[in-house]
Amino acid sequence: MLTIDGRDISLAIAPPRCVTIADVEAGGRLWGPAVQIPALRDGRGTEFGDFGTLADTVRAFATRGADAVAISPTHALFPADATRFSPYAPSSRQFLNVMLADPSVIAGAASKEAGSPPALIDWAGAIPDRLVALRRLFDTLPDTVRDEVEAFAARGGSDLRFHAAFDALHADFLRIRAPGDGRTGPPPIRIPMALRWPRS
Repeated sequence: MLTIDGRDISLAIAPPRCVTIADVEAGGRLWGPAVQIPALRDGRGTEFGDFGTLADTVRAFATRGADAVAISPTHALFPADATRFSPYAPSSRQFLNVMLADPSVIAGAASKEAGSPPALIDWAGAIPDRLVALRRLFDTLPDTVRDEVEAFAARGGSDLRFHAAFDALHADFLRIRAPGDGRTGPPPIRIPMALRWPRS
């Protein structure tokens, strides 16, 4: 943190060079696969892979001697718009993609059921289906887990609230300004003072 004239400025400081293989394993050889998380499959038959599938994949490669697993980006995307599913065009690089949450491991509330995954991912249907599943599961969680969620939100601070407000507004704008309805621009809105960006 750098303070100039009473103003705090966060600094990003990088080392003089990247870590090399020699730094990690001098004289040895390392190997590991690169995976796209949504393309991973397991016995649940889900439409796309998630963090739970990734955990299973990492364990499977670890038992075969892999030293690392490279993954696709996991940044937050646009939950209300299923057409924007590319991990390389995030809405935020601070937070994770909620679509990659694994409903089967949240508080142990759901079991992994065997099934046949689809050959291709139908994002237009898969993303809304996952949101519905996560919402339904959240509504069944005990108070202790809800308290953990509240604590997580508190730790995220204003940045997390701003991101949640962005997602909510984005969803509302898409609903109100559906393509082809002849109207342009977002509708007038009123944002509570608690969610307004701080003045610089």
